[in-house]
Formats: sequence, structure tokens, C-alpha cells
Amino acid sequence: MDLIKKDALLPLIQTCSKLYNFAEIIPVSALKNDLGGLVEAILKRLPQGPKYFPDDQLTDQPERFIVSEMIREKVFELTKEEIPYSSAVVIEEMKEEPEITHIHAVIYVERDSQKGILIARAAAC
Repeated sequence: MDLIKKDALLPLIQTCSKLYNFAEIIPVSALKNDLGGLVEAILKRLPQGPKYFPDDQLTDQPERFIVSEMIREKVFELTKEEIPYSSAVVIEEMKEEPEITHIHAVIYVERDSQKGILIARAAAC
């Protein structure tokens, strides 16, 4: 709804509601980070299903996978569009101590020129 003028929104919703029998039409705003109740609407329509995992288990993925994805996420956040989505992170070693966890990881990219982008970003952080 970010690109629609407020006075045009209601007529647009009415037009869309005539095209199909939607359960709800919920305008959302990316600019204002407003989901307008979308999550709640989805949750109330989801069927109940069996529990596949215990309540205290968050995922079926190993801890090393989660850590590698967290590092990969930071690569995307800190480099924006400069590093392609074909980068990969491999955890070579994780050593847990009482106060800290030491993680040795390798970040793989497609081209040698992308290495300089990552190293320069790391130096600036």
C-alpha cells in the first residue's frame, strides 16, 4: 500500500474483493514495517497439526549449520549488493569454553575480486 494514495486504497480493496472470495484483504506497508494484522490472520487460519519436535527443540539443523547461516547473514547485511548470494560459509572448528565460544570459519565467494570486498569490510568493522 506504500505506492497507493489513501483515497484510492478502499476502492482498490473493493475491486479486488469482487474478483475472488478472499477471506480477508489486508494492506501492508513495507516502508512503515506494518503488516496490518497479516500474521494474526494467517495464524488463525492455519490448521492444527502434530508436533514434530519437543517444545525445547528449535530446529532439526545442527548447531554448526545455524552458526554458518548467521555468519552468511552478516556477509549480506554488511556488504549489501556487493557479494552475490552464491557465497558460502564452512565452520572448520568450534570450541566452547565457559565464557566464550571460539569459531573458525571460512567464507567462500565466486571470484577473487570479492575477497577484497569482504576483507576491507572486516577491517572497517
